[in-house]
Parts: sequence; structure tokens; C-alpha cells
Amino acid sequence: MNNLTEATVRGSQPSSNIAAGEKAKGDDGGSNQKIRNFRPLDELNVIDNSLFNELTTQEDEESSKKFCSILVETLLGRKLKNITITPQRTYQGVDTDKHGICMDVQIEAEAISAGENGSDPNVNIKSDIYDIEPNCYRGDDPRRARYYTALIDNHALQSGSRYKKIKDLYLLFITTYDPFNQDSMVYTIQRQCKEVPELEYDDGIHIVFLYAYGKNNIPSQKVRDMLRFLVETTPENADGDKDREAIYQMVDRLKKDRKVGVWYMKQIEIYQMYREEGLEEGREEGREEGREEGHGEGMQDGIHLSTAVIKRHNKGTSPQNIAHELGIDESQVASIIQQYEME
Repeated sequence: MNNLTEATVRGSQPSSNIAAGEKAKGDDGGSNQKIRNFRPLDELNVIDNSLFNELTTQEDEESSKKFCSILVETLLGRKLKNITITPQRTYQGVDTDKHGICMDVQIEAEAISAGENGSDPNVNIKSDIYDIEPNCYRGDDPRRARYYTALIDNHALQSGSRYKKIKDLYLLFITTYDPFNQDSMVYTIQRQCKEVPELEYDDGIHIVFLYAYGKNNIPSQKVRDMLRFLVETTPENADGDKDREAIYQMVDRLKKDRKVGVWYMKQIEIYQMYREEGLEEGREEGREEGREEGHGEGMQDGIHLSTAVIKRHNKGTSPQNIAHELGIDESQVASIIQQYEME
């Protein structure tokens, strides 16, 4: 990871809200922030889930690919080619009573590195998986990262394949709060042998937390400016950089699109539906001191999954193809569509 080596946190162990109620700069509160007041669409920043999801599901798929490519190249220092993106990719638990996950966007792409002399731009091409998670609320981040990597890996290897075929996984959290309270802009998490610290243990898992307001371990001015732009998406913060300006043009176009505005209101309705129902099913594990957090995470998963299904449904994608794209049962797709059409 080219530009993220300055702030490395090593250890033995290895979505943010819809559009409102996000944690404020420097907030160190420990509980999830409830979503109560929805901001107007034109006030949203890229880090807000609703706008982030619009950027990854643009009608012009090449624009969505460009958006994801800019983020990965700027924040991880990896130039991509042959990109495939799956917004709101869902992975079910290993059984019906086990927790699943809904990724904000999964990217599969080949990363290009130029080699030692920089003469050949196609040297060292390899295919990897990237998960970008904009986060405005504080949760149990280390264990969330552990579970995400486990469930993604659970679907990464075909039967009969050798372990070396597992693709590298880059899990990138972009946060408005300091996940480890060290005021570092970058926290790179890697496994390490405790007895032999210099031993290189390469399991292909790369977990990175980027705290937008961190004052220490700033990898570069470009990374710092991009993070500030993602959490405060203004023309002023976009000015002077072609990548930020390109993303801002996408943002400006989406905010002026009437269909996007209508869909944003529908997302609010979906959120309210989940809030009224309480999302009791599948969240009983969040009892006692974990009840509040379990309920909040469950609600977010439900909202993400429902919006992913409905957005594809509105584009004319068949229930069978929706189920295949999201990795869920067709009956679950039908149930979500039925609820949506009853509203």
C-alpha cells in the first residue's frame, strides 16, 4: 500500500447512516447515533450513504467506475484497470440464523504497479477485491472488520481451488470520528507474529481506517484534501484538483436530477418503515448491553439491502438477476419488492 505506511497499527487480530444524524468532527461517543432528522439532498456530502450509493449506481456505469477508481487510487495508492463494481453487495451468513453483511460497494479490479524502474505500466498486474465503507457512526470497528473479512473470504474460493487463489482483500473505512483515539489520519491494520516481529505474514488482508480530521500521520496533502472533500463536499474543497472536481461534477449532476430526489424521498420512507417495524427479526443477538448497537446495525443492513433491491427493480432488473447480483434468495427479493409497492 504505497502511501499508507507511515501510520501502521499492528495487532494479532486482523455504514454509515442514510443521510443524517452523523457523528460530528472529533466526537468520541461510544454508541450509534440514531437517525432522526433528514437533511435535504443538496446538503449531503459524499460520505453520506445516500449520496455515496448514488455515486456508485449512476446510470452511466463508467462514471461510477471512475468514482471508485479515483477513491482507490488516491486513498490507497493503487491504480486500477478492468473494474467491476457491485454496489450494496450482500453476503448472507453461513446459516439462516447467522448475521450477514451489506457492503456499500464491492470493487473487483486489477491493480497496476509500474515496476522498480517505472518503465512498464503493466508490470505486476493482479486482481484484488476492495470494499469501501463510509462511516459516520461509531461501532465495534475492529470486530466489524474481522467479520466482514471472514464473510467475504467465505465466498471467495471455489470448491476444489487452492488457497493461493484467494484474492487480496482491501477493506477501507472512511470515518468522521477517530476510531482509535490517537488523532491519526491513517490506521493500517496488519497481522503480525508477536514473537518474531520482523516476520512478514502476508495473508492478503489489508484493513485501513482513514479518519478525515486526523492531525497525525498524514500520508500526503492529496489524501488529506480528498478526505476533507468527502466529508465536506463543497466547490471550494473540490477546486484545484482534477479528481475532486470530477467527483464534484458527478455530485452536482445527481443533486439536480429529479429522479434522484424522488428516490431519496423513497429511501426516507424505507427507513421509517424499518424504524416502525423495529427490525426485530434477526437482531435478538443484540440484547442487554449490546441491544442498542445490534438494533442499529441491523436497521442499517435492512435499509441497505432494501434500497439495493428497489433500485435494481426500478431499473427493470428481474428478481432472479437481483438475487444473483446481491447474493440473496429470490423469495427475499420478492418480499422487499412487495413491501415497496404497498407503500
